[in-house]
Amino acid sequence: MADKSLRVNIAVNDRILLHLLEQDHLADRYIVTAGITRPGIAEACALHPPNVSRAMRDLLRADLVSEHSRQIRGDNRRQKTWQLTEAGREEMRTRLQTLRTTNVLIRDEQSDLLEVPASEAAERLDSSLTLLQVLMLSMVEGILQYGDIRLGHIERGEDDQPSPGRLLMLAGAHSTYHIRAPSTRTVHGRESERAQLDEWFAGNEPCMVISGIAGCGKTTLASDWLNARLDEEPNLRVMYYPC
Repeated sequence: MADKSLRVNIAVNDRILLHLLEQDHLADRYIVTAGITRPGIAEACALHPPNVSRAMRDLLRADLVSEHSRQIRGDNRRQKTWQLTEAGREEMRTRLQTLRTTNVLIRDEQSDLLEVPASEAAERLDSSLTLLQVLMLSMVEGILQYGDIRLGHIERGEDDQPSPGRLLMLAGAHSTYHIRAPSTRTVHGRESERAQLDEWFAGNEPCMVISGIAGCGKTTLASDWLNARLDEEPNLRVMYYPC
């Protein structure tokens, strides 16, 4: 039986090194993504940016990472970036086994509570979460739930329709809100509910509560309606908080 008191705690340096290992395909490239900049590392590892800088000083002294000024895709200015050194890659080969075998709690498709190695969690959840994302979400959430929309939007299949249960992170593992709602499967019907939402949006009431039994489609309806609004009104500003 799974131990509900299980707590996951990953050291700061381990988070950063694992993130850089997952971004190692960017090593030695001239143009890179923001994932290996200070803000990108802070977001992925749930760290305050100054703490990233402090950790990097220690990792640089240990010759586990190297520092480079590079062009960031989509940005006109160069930024400071980091990547693993050969010593860092060797160190991560040692640490990786411990991280992979760290036990996390998940609730599977049958709602059974299971204690599984972190390396198996993504497959059991039918998700595209990386090892770091599994570990970070376990630290924050405690239990990872199959199909939980808080893990991100549903990954689309070859026919451009969401495949049941396939999840992909919207942003970093510790994001607090998003600027769009998660993508949903096609919503059929619900014209009456949509009309009520449209009426509320056009009115002066400060809030609207959507209520119903668990699993009846409240979040799917709200997400689909909200994204349709965003498509119609690109200048609309949204703070979507996955709670």
